[in-house]
Amino acid sequence: MRKALLAAALACLPASAFAAAPFGEWTVAGVGGDPVRGLTLVIAEDGIGGTGGCNRFFGSVIVAGDTIAFGAIGSTRMFCGAPGVMAAESAFFAALESAVRFEAAGNEMTLFDAAGAPVVVLAGPAEAAANEIVIPVPSPVEVATRSYMCGRLPVTVDYINAGGISLAVLHMRDELVIAANVLSASGARYAGDRYIWWSHGGGTDLYDLTGPGGGTVPVSCRDTAAP
Repeated sequence: MRKALLAAALACLPASAFAAAPFGEWTVAGVGGDPVRGLTLVIAEDGIGGTGGCNRFFGSVIVAGDTIAFGAIGSTRMFCGAPGVMAAESAFFAALESAVRFEAAGNEMTLFDAAGAPVVVLAGPAEAAANEIVIPVPSPVEVATRSYMCGRLPVTVDYINAGGISLAVLHMRDELVIAANVLSASGARYAGDRYIWWSHGGGTDLYDLTGPGGGTVPVSCRDTAAP
């Protein structure tokens, strides 16, 4: 069965890729003070690799304390004709070869040359993706977004359907709840964290299982797009 990828944004998952800096998988955010995109760097104990924007590259690395030294970089030999791509790639390789020291903080690492100037800025994968969970699901994926007022609480809901998978992603002020469809006598009932989200013939209700009556008293929700 053909698959699609469903990315559900979740709050602050731990990022392990940069926990043992400088080793790990990095996205290149800047070279020589200029922002860049499409470049990656993987640093392992037995060498480095990644993409320079056009070619894949490889080389050696020596790490001792906060010092780092990259050996001569080899790469594939494709030519990319887009303006500036080849020059940016060469500048990136040269910047790596000039690095002598690194500093890591949070999900960012900076490489410095012998003069103390920052030559490469790296971002851990968490910057782009650690707030996501990617789930393989049957295609097509259908997403519909609706807004509600539940008492005085504004709630935006992304309804996601893909084959037998049915989710309701609830955005409630500073809370994000991923609720999955569960069996219901009528309508569509979703459960996630301490909440029940239930759309049925009589309307839509939000239940908080830690609320009054052990979650038996719902808050009625009004679709703000309804007349």
